[in-house]
Amino acid sequence: MKRMAWLLMAAGVAGSGVAAAQDAETDEELAVAVKAYMAGHDQVTMDEAVRRLQVQAELAPFSENLQGEFAERFTAIRLMHAPDQYIRVDLKGDRPVPSRVIRTASGETRVEFRVGRTFTQEEFRTRIKDTAPLIRSLIPGVSGITGFAGDNRVVVSIEGNADEAARYARVLPKIERVSGLKVELEHSQGRESNASNASGGAVLQNNNDYCTTGFAVLHKATNTRGIITAAHCPDALIYGNYGSTQNNTKVTFPLTFQNAIFDGSHDVQWHTIPAPHGVTQEVFGSSNSEYGKRSIMFMYAAPMEDSNLCFRGAVSGYSCGRVVSVTHVPEGTCGASIACNPDWVRVEGSALSCTGGDSGAAVFWQNSGFGIVKSGKWTGVGAGNCDRLTVMPFGRVSALGLRGL
Repeated sequence: MKRMAWLLMAAGVAGSGVAAAQDAETDEELAVAVKAYMAGHDQVTMDEAVRRLQVQAELAPFSENLQGEFAERFTAIRLMHAPDQYIRVDLKGDRPVPSRVIRTASGETRVEFRVGRTFTQEEFRTRIKDTAPLIRSLIPGVSGITGFAGDNRVVVSIEGNADEAARYARVLPKIERVSGLKVELEHSQGRESNASNASGGAVLQNNNDYCTTGFAVLHKATNTRGIITAAHCPDALIYGNYGSTQNNTKVTFPLTFQNAIFDGSHDVQWHTIPAPHGVTQEVFGSSNSEYGKRSIMFMYAAPMEDSNLCFRGAVSGYSCGRVVSVTHVPEGTCGASIACNPDWVRVEGSALSCTGGDSGAAVFWQNSGFGIVKSGKWTGVGAGNCDRLTVMPFGRVSALGLRGL
């Protein structure tokens, strides 16, 4: 029997007890991820897709180590998918670095280094930030700016159609001369909306406004535990799981607001949980069952480009996509009169789902956490109706004196 068929059947079998429910949850999540991965890489067999996704789950610590090792030269790190799966590290300067091999429990992954990049990643972010006012002044209707540091390239998204894009193309050479960046236009792209209409992925409510819980955190100065969500959500929130009052599994309680930061690079607030309730580093995944929650064992500052991420929104449910950029500007979503910086993660996918109420949701890959949902652009609810999703990388929570549990 093919691997995918087995996964789909296993996900539909109701197991007995906590272990069976958690196994079914894992199988269903893998099935969703494999389907999404193969949609974007149709040359990959089902078994190879499963193997690659298993390897991806083990690469995050190596990605962080590589960024630290080459901090003074680091431009970008991307997970490549052809001819095989490997990591490409882009570095400023011409000094070559020999390729190497990473060995994990699920297999080997080679690391290739591409030198000669113009900017480090931080220099690239600064260049976008400094150039953004010029872009906005010359191109009306900007809905986003997405950077690709390894290629020294930005894509400017506009709300206008192809004819408008053709008219604005004449100003691109000026922007390129000033910025030193390659500039492209992407038309017919509406603005994103902040997606607001314990355990991560649970429901947060304030009257008729909904958001979603993120990860459990620890306030380093006071050793206080709490949970995060998006700062643009209301401060007064009531937590609720997905249980029912009929079988006594429904849990609701008010959270206590502690602090928040909402600016060009941050969209996060944190709350404490009232006694006798506690907080665990778990998230709801493909199932909203209390017995099927996924434990998050590791927290990372940011994901690799072209790696896979999943989340469960309180309204849209569970879905997965791939990281397009880690230097994205989600225009118009960073508060009144505040320009967004190129510090956000852009996620896309043919099966990605997002809508109002998903803000703050924990974004993860298997047992590793990477950030929370900030905003999105959607045409409806359901797989494939999310044009793009913006994620705040988890490393940004340090501005509130927080870290993962």
